[in-house]
Amino acid sequence: MALISILVPVYNVPEQYLKRCLNSLKNQTFSDIEIIIVDDGSEKSCGEMCDKFAQKDSRFTVIHKKNQGLSSARNTAYENSHAQWVMFVDGDDWMELDTCRQMLTYLNQQIDIIVFGIYRDSKKSTCKYQMPYYRKEAYTGEECKKLRNKILDYTSCLSTAYAKLYQRNFLDRYCLQHDPELKSGIEGIEFTYRVFDRAKKIIILPYYGYHYIFNETSLSARPTEKSNRLILSGVRKIKLYMEENRHEKQALNLLYQRIIYLILATATRSYFNPYCKYKFSQRKQKMLDFLKDDLVEEALNNVDISLYSVKNRVLLKLLIKHRFFLIYIYAILGNMYHHFK
Repeated sequence: MALISILVPVYNVPEQYLKRCLNSLKNQTFSDIEIIIVDDGSEKSCGEMCDKFAQKDSRFTVIHKKNQGLSSARNTAYENSHAQWVMFVDGDDWMELDTCRQMLTYLNQQIDIIVFGIYRDSKKSTCKYQMPYYRKEAYTGEECKKLRNKILDYTSCLSTAYAKLYQRNFLDRYCLQHDPELKSGIEGIEFTYRVFDRAKKIIILPYYGYHYIFNETSLSARPTEKSNRLILSGVRKIKLYMEENRHEKQALNLLYQRIIYLILATATRSYFNPYCKYKFSQRKQKMLDFLKDDLVEEALNNVDISLYSVKNRVLLKLLIKHRFFLIYIYAILGNMYHHFK
């Protein structure tokens, strides 16, 4: 039995990205691993590449299934894995070759979750996501609850399911899997929030081993109306989980702050994004409908706007006063800046 299971959901990943991902797993300097690939209803060529890796390396297992989304694919991979430790790797991302070996020192310390660093790769550059909560000592007991709350802080870089190693016994003890109803990135936040809530010991390493591929044309970069609603659905599930488990007021306040970030992103990157295909009158109406959502209104009524940067305070005030044309101009200028940067 392998020591580490690497779980890889794949859905129509471009050939060059998928090949790089799978090669980075195949060539890990620590070889006692298994790689479970779930082809989530991809086009034929994508599934065939996965099969070729499995034919040449017995550590690869490929499962072909109909498309049911990222959460379902991750759950399927987990259910078909066997190792004591598991990690998630998205099919268009990749890992440094010594990532698994870097984890070995910590695998016998009764740790529930090991967190390591993420690189953000774009066409123009590679940068490190900051790790503000790194320290030499492990987080234990109630300290893990403080980290759980930080999952809701979009600047914390803790809320992804990947770039973490999980102990299987821990996940099984609390039946921790992804919610198959969630998509659009919120599935990782909701899953990680529950996982950190149950953890008793977490360690954050200064090692950077995961490369997240940022694509400016992806769903996360240009969210759609459907993804906006899916994210709100996920936020509601987090709020319900908080209420059922009687989490402290601080956690709810951080959730409200996360919703504010969602509101700003929905306005500038979705409805008033220059690439949005709606007419301006349609954009305005859809933004108005979004702002009337009960959870959005609840967040706007319960956050202290003075805590935000000047830019975000201005944008929030413009949204509250329905000055949508100015938001539209801001989004156009922002896209121009990123294009020529």
